[in-house]
Amino acid sequence: MADPAPSEAEPVTPPVVTLDDFQAVDFQAAIAAIRHAECSLLSRKFGEAAHLAQGEGNVRAVRVFDLLNSICGFHFKVEDRAGPFGPMMVMNGKRSAIPDDFRGEQSRVLRALMPEISHPGLRARIADTVWLNDRKAHDAAEAAIAAYCETAEALLNGTLKDQFDNTMTASFELLNLTQRALQIAAATRKRGDLPPRASQTAQRLYDRAKDTGECVPFSRIVRLFLQYELGDPIALARDAEAVAQAAVTASAPYPIAIKCAWDCAAYAYERGGDADASRRCLLQGIAQTIAMRGHVSSASAEAHWLRTAIAELRQITDTRDQREALRLEMRALQEKSVDEVGSFQIPLDLGDLRSGTIEIFAGLTLPTALAQFALLSRSQDVETLKSQAMKGAENSPLVSMMGGVHFDAEGKITAETPGASTTGEPSEEWFKKTIAQNLSLHRHVVVGGRIDPARQAVSSNYPVSERHFLPIVTLSPFVPVGHRHIFALGFARFMQGDFISAAHLLVPQLENSVRYVLHSMSRDSSKIMPDMLQEDRPLSALIDQLRSDMERIFSAPIVYEMELLFTYGGGPALRHDFAHGKATEAYCFTPDVLYACWFIYHLTCVPLLGIWASQVGPLIEAECF
Repeated sequence: MADPAPSEAEPVTPPVVTLDDFQAVDFQAAIAAIRHAECSLLSRKFGEAAHLAQGEGNVRAVRVFDLLNSICGFHFKVEDRAGPFGPMMVMNGKRSAIPDDFRGEQSRVLRALMPEISHPGLRARIADTVWLNDRKAHDAAEAAIAAYCETAEALLNGTLKDQFDNTMTASFELLNLTQRALQIAAATRKRGDLPPRASQTAQRLYDRAKDTGECVPFSRIVRLFLQYELGDPIALARDAEAVAQAAVTASAPYPIAIKCAWDCAAYAYERGGDADASRRCLLQGIAQTIAMRGHVSSASAEAHWLRTAIAELRQITDTRDQREALRLEMRALQEKSVDEVGSFQIPLDLGDLRSGTIEIFAGLTLPTALAQFALLSRSQDVETLKSQAMKGAENSPLVSMMGGVHFDAEGKITAETPGASTTGEPSEEWFKKTIAQNLSLHRHVVVGGRIDPARQAVSSNYPVSERHFLPIVTLSPFVPVGHRHIFALGFARFMQGDFISAAHLLVPQLENSVRYVLHSMSRDSSKIMPDMLQEDRPLSALIDQLRSDMERIFSAPIVYEMELLFTYGGGPALRHDFAHGKATEAYCFTPDVLYACWFIYHLTCVPLLGIWASQVGPLIEAECF
């Protein structure tokens, strides 16, 4: 790992490896036997050479090999508009090297070294790094273009081998090298004035992909031809269409690859002004999307491809009948997919926690027990939750990179959540998804080990009813006037074990209570519609648009937990289920719903803790007789 990411701290400038250092070390011998073009393989060899030099105590050689290892170890992402190279690894506030780390004097040394480098792949990487750090270094740009073309030609001729030694004759490695040569050429010349060697290399790759009928590589090279104006769009479209048609009749057609060629043909026809041909090819491509259902083995996977086809058809006019037919078929498959869903269990031994909770509550008076019941858990700090999520990702990196799809009881997709990025900090959506999963297990523990045994202890010791909660809801600033008996009845039903009644009484009240508290703090929670009618914002909009106000009132941890429990699509989303009558009887007995009822009780009681002993407790005590 190298320096901290620029967004967090300025990287420490590595010591300059001088031209004398390079001349004193036979660095080219380390890769002389390499017959591959890919720089990651060169990076590995330079890393091994650095390790050997370290053991021999050759400090100068270590510096040279470490530098070359870092430069060859860039993450090559030629299609990224932000830049062709990034760090290979980002973790814990640090990252591996990027070209910017070698600007200044080190780039000047590399510029002088370029002509001496034999391996075209290494020469291309060095020259590209120099040009990225100094756009006035035109000789470096020309050297990079020539070296990229030379490397691509060597792969085409077979004098160098593809990284994966695959059977594709127009590999992605070839495409990446050619595309980078075209990128640099276009950036250093007037439009349409590409160097002949770059154009010729691209044409050779085009011809190779066309002759072999490899749909995906051919589609990509056609798009490069369109981008850099290397051919007539209509002629390119016809070639793409011919490749697609040939692939359809092949012995083992793969629809999603064929779709790339049809979509490419549609795009080329559109660029050429032939809208009818473009539409025809788009529909052929969508037919391949639908054909993918024959390559999967589950109803949910089949439904996925039909759902994708429906989304694609929405971009094309006059396809309503096709969309409706696919929608009906998709819904049938989604309902069938419910039978494919399995379950798993995580054994939790909460015996000691339950018995400890019961023992504590057994000796409490009712006012004290009701106060302590509100304090059985607390919302965790957001940064702590994110830190736990990151720790889980480090322990299970492959799992963390997987996205998720969330279904309802009928098999309909209600949310899609992303996986972690392979570079950089994970997105906020990834954190929400991961934390929501972690909090689900947390709620199982809290409900099973604290809330439920405490509830049982209180209800077995006292005949708890609505009247015992009236002092709480009357004094609480969280409960609006006119809603007090609803809250009191909900809390009583919860304490008595009538979770169906409690959940349907309490969960729908949360949104209005949040709105009431905001109004009490002079924050308007309504919005003006386009027709000038005024409408209250739903809970999700309150959290999104008035988060800072809510955090000042409730605290950031409470607002975050409220979002993940009640409105976030990748979590329980209880607000939606109860507002639309989708919560089943059995669902009301789940830890998520029980915790939600307790959470609303917690929000009701917390503002009263300072006056509990002097005001709330005596009023509850009075209701006991």
